[in-house]
Amino acid sequence: MKTVINEIKRGKNAVRHSALHTLRKRTLRKGLGLATGVLLASLTAEAADVMFVVVLKGQSFIQTGVNEVALSQKDEEKPLNFMVFAEGEASDSVLTASVTVPPTGGSSTGQSYPLLKDDPMSSNWGFEVKKKHLYDLNAKIPDGHFTIELNTQNDGQQHIGLDLTGGSYPNPPQVTNYAALQSVTHTAPTLVQWVPMTSGTVSDFIQLEVEDAETGSLVYESPSPGQPGALNGLSVNTSIPAGTFSPGHSYVASLMFAKFVDTDGTSYPGAQGIAGYQKDTRFSIQTSSLPGSALGAQMIESIPGNYVGQVARDSVVAFRFSKSMNPAFTSVAWTGVPAAGFTYTWVDGNKTLLCKPAANFPADAQITWELDLTGFRDSAGFPLVGQKSGEFHTSDEAPASPPDADFIYLVKKRDYRQEGSTPHALESYEAGVNVDLTAFNRIKEASVTVGSFSHTLRREDDSPEIGWRGAYAATGDVNRFFPNENYELHLSTWADGEKSMTLSFGTSDDYPAVPTVTNWAALQSIDTTMPTTITWTSLAGWSDTPAVGNSMIELSITNEQGKTIYEVSNEDFTSAGQYTIPAGILWPGRSYRVGLQFSKIKAADTSSYAGVTGVAMFTSHTHFKIATAGDPALPKMSLVMLGGNINMHLTNGEPQWSYVLESSRDLLRWLPREQVEVGTNGMYFYDVDSHFLNHRFYRVRDLEDDEQVQIRLAIQGIVWTDDTHSAVVAGAVVSTNLDGQTVVTDSQGKFFLETDTPAEGYDSTPFSISIQNGTVTKTYPPQVWGSQPRGLDLEMN
Repeated sequence: MKTVINEIKRGKNAVRHSALHTLRKRTLRKGLGLATGVLLASLTAEAADVMFVVVLKGQSFIQTGVNEVALSQKDEEKPLNFMVFAEGEASDSVLTASVTVPPTGGSSTGQSYPLLKDDPMSSNWGFEVKKKHLYDLNAKIPDGHFTIELNTQNDGQQHIGLDLTGGSYPNPPQVTNYAALQSVTHTAPTLVQWVPMTSGTVSDFIQLEVEDAETGSLVYESPSPGQPGALNGLSVNTSIPAGTFSPGHSYVASLMFAKFVDTDGTSYPGAQGIAGYQKDTRFSIQTSSLPGSALGAQMIESIPGNYVGQVARDSVVAFRFSKSMNPAFTSVAWTGVPAAGFTYTWVDGNKTLLCKPAANFPADAQITWELDLTGFRDSAGFPLVGQKSGEFHTSDEAPASPPDADFIYLVKKRDYRQEGSTPHALESYEAGVNVDLTAFNRIKEASVTVGSFSHTLRREDDSPEIGWRGAYAATGDVNRFFPNENYELHLSTWADGEKSMTLSFGTSDDYPAVPTVTNWAALQSIDTTMPTTITWTSLAGWSDTPAVGNSMIELSITNEQGKTIYEVSNEDFTSAGQYTIPAGILWPGRSYRVGLQFSKIKAADTSSYAGVTGVAMFTSHTHFKIATAGDPALPKMSLVMLGGNINMHLTNGEPQWSYVLESSRDLLRWLPREQVEVGTNGMYFYDVDSHFLNHRFYRVRDLEDDEQVQIRLAIQGIVWTDDTHSAVVAGAVVSTNLDGQTVVTDSQGKFFLETDTPAEGYDSTPFSISIQNGTVTKTYPPQVWGSQPRGLDLEMN
């Protein structure tokens, strides 16, 4: 399953502050309190050193359409969180603080964690845990009794106890006038409406905040608890005053629902403790431009994406724009394409331009495109903003035959993890409507209607698949946005015309049994020279050619770097309870993640769209780890002569495994040269800088998790006494203002300086170079030298 489409971004980064942070940093520092049922008493006239202590579990969602709400799935965010924080009266009011959480793993005592300050001048002390799965969050921080210990400046040792139990999260906030908020008038009040909080009361809390999408600065927040106009659990809308926003601007809003389940206003006189559960949802707000204001649209995405390879030759190229465009203006320059021309079609409210070549793209070809900025106009008449060009590489295979779609499916999936004899539920659910295409953009427009809502199906990554998908941490949430009813798909295709298909999950959830591996222990030390059999509890109703009511099995194996090395689909199985992996697939000294998936087909349609099968299914997925015995294999390195140059030949690498080739001049400082995939057939590497050096050492290591291999900026040249270049300077120290790395020129005045600074971005970024010869220093002021300057002639005069 893919992650939710079109994560809301602030510039290049996701929004930094959720409503949970609002509650922490803004609401509570105002010195107001909440309780379940009543508003807590105001602080005493002589304030305590601590105003508030809050214990919260939360979930962060994003909304990308009227009925499109799902957990944020960006890797760096981890949408499920626990937070405890104490707000001091002043930055020095609290000396130390800690929280003791409920015990885990059969222990009789809970773990204690220190609360830390945001910065030295902050009055807030906090501790936070973020996880992707609710099971992992609750395993780390279970519900129960929390004790917060506070060592204060004037009040001495204090404590507050709070019970966070019941898991009574509110429903995810859902804005009902989302479409209207994408084009608001800044001179008029902006009404924000939402689905009511389920079982909301006056004791619950709702807050809306809005931040500038570019700067992150707060432009609006609804009143704090206890203030006039504060939103409670019965509120269903609020109005943002006219003049809050600027014209032609983007904002990121966050709506929070909070249910509080316990308070402590007595343990620490003058301080209030609150515990609760919350959910917040981020969504965009866009304002209309002023008449006559020159705020042109931008091209925000090309499909296929830039630098993508193996693009099917019958693909259609798409460009998505930030605003509706004037369809009368289209100007794209192409290279690598036959001169017969393109058919240009505007879709998606004139926000997407489809470019269909008159003939298929040539095989194994580099296709480049460039948008003429002045050759496009948005609906207000303004040209594009920014330089837009790109390229992709086509496949060498013949184009696929019609139909334009390949497979259509609806799916609801629940996830499990097995770490012993029995799997446990991760409390993680995904759902989606998916259309696999035979090539990029073979469908002009696609949508699905569920009840009164219609959803546009969009591409999410560099595959031709389009869809609408979401992730959730509760069955109630997944069924709210992906109900068990009819899904009517409507497709406008290039070759097949208009197509429709209706599929249904049925009237209730019907997940298959949980996949349970029965020989898990034996899979933790596998002999890679022998076939490996995985056995599991047999799946009832399994068929290798399933129809409605039948069940299917899928198995996939992924290595430690996240690359799929082996997959088995349903027709490849001969048994409902086991599968044997051939010898030679797994490599020694490695661990692998295996996914075992059972699916039950609830509906199928093979007639509505000729040649295309559509299914609706429920899926249970268990993932587990296996490990192989022995030591990992590293590639062998040797030198060979090719084309008059000495090349390094790397062989015997692990298939689908990435390594880092590094170099060193002293065997102490190693710098990355290139990320390589050697495989069993080997590869060659030529170091273009090797002739600058008397010696250089090389080594290969595994690519680490999330490692970005970045070549360092390096400088090579000769230092001369003057601009006549009559004499060189030996023993001079060459350096830059980039970092502290230096090098000494040799007897011929030559130097090769490898900095610690990544080279990316320095093709147009200035930096300075300095040369020190004895007591004399010559500095070249900042200028653009390039990311890898070679053959420099530097003079001391």
